[in-house]
Amino acid sequence: MLVPVPAGVDAATVAAASDNLTDAWLAVSRPLAVHPGARVLIVAGGGSIALYAIELARAAGAGGVD
Repeated sequence: MLVPVPAGVDAATVAAASDNLTDAWLAVSRPLAVHPGARVLIVAGGGSIALYAIELARAAGAGGVD
């Protein structure tokens, strides 16, 4: 996955963010196949991967994210 790096963001931050985002994307998009109207339960929603998973589920149209 290639994305542009925002100006002023260092390489270490990009590497850390992209690793967590990739883990969340793989969980939400492949095994779970979140679709519009789906209900999703994400445990420990305060962690970085879970926060990304919440946003990705919402973006996929999940009707309820708990």
